Amino acid sequence: MRRAELILEYESKDISADIAPMLSSFTFTDNASDTADDVQIQLHDAAGLWHKDWFPSKGAKISAGVMCRNWENGKDVSVNFGEFTIDEVTASGPPDTFSIKAVSAFVDTSIRNEKKSRAYEQFSLRDIVSYVADKHGFALFFDSDINPQIERADQAEESDLAFLQRICTSHGVKLKVTDRKIAVYNAAKYDSNEPVMYIRKAKQAKTWNFTTKAYDIYKACSVSYWDAKEKKQKSYTFTPGDAPETGHTLKINERVESPARAQQRAKNELRKKNKEEVSASIDLMGAPGLAAGSNVQLENFGVFDGKYSIENCTHRLAGNGYTTSLSLKKTLGY
Repeated sequence: MRRAELILEYESKDISADIAPMLSSFTFTDNASDTADDVQIQLHDAAGLWHKDWFPSKGAKISAGVMCRNWENGKDVSVNFGEFTIDEVTASGPPDTFSIKAVSAFVDTSIRNEKKSRAYEQFSLRDIVSYVADKHGFALFFDSDINPQIERADQAEESDLAFLQRICTSHGVKLKVTDRKIAVYNAAKYDSNEPVMYIRKAKQAKTWNFTTKAYDIYKACSVSYWDAKEKKQKSYTFTPGDAPETGHTLKINERVESPARAQQRAKNELRKKNKEEVSASIDLMGAPGLAAGSNVQLENFGVFDGKYSIENCTHRLAGNGYTTSLSLKKTLGY
């Protein structure tokens, strides 16, 4: 019989068996970018242990994962969600309950909290991210063919994390910080990856919801740039092959320094808008192999069939078993 078990360590000590009888629910939310991953643990506390001797230290480290017994073709499957820092505890009643919220382990470092100012001149995007990663002791995972040379980037009373998020977004790449690692990746490239799972209506999907919108969706994007050879202002317009039938041309008034940068900027800005055209949320039976940043293929949903990227993925263990909830955006071909 299938069953899923929470694996939990507190300050490197395995407490899985200790909390199993009192576990009400466990939730892990995995975000593709910008927002920190987090776990939330809800516990029954009739004996009052968590209010007294077991009261956890804020700032303590926990590691969480799930062991799925007899899950895929009769085999056990385990997944490690990573390390987290306890950020918030709540006691309530009656009946006595206790909850713990913890966020990705980087939250207590100066990369997020300390605001500073400095200028970066003649750096590539990768060089800037690498410099910040090294300074804070993070490993760097850079998986992007977009790596522009930046003439100048100003960090003005921003944390290093906010600064990195801003410049990565402006150049069309995603940034995620987790488990002592900074990951930068090309969202368009990841949209082209093969799906890791096929989800069929009334088979894998337990519940589903789709939204499609026309407002703020564009068929093309135009960006101005300075042509140094001809010494005059020009514009570049990007129109994808699968452009929406309706919509206007998005105009970016901020000038850029080269035709190449204009082309990149036009594509990036159009992606940011049109990525919001079709979104979905789907609940499944627990799927330990799914993670934010991966793609899934939806089938038997009619006009909503197609490939979608996972924007965030929530794994939950509770009285009704192990479930996975997905927030999705339809992938784009550019």
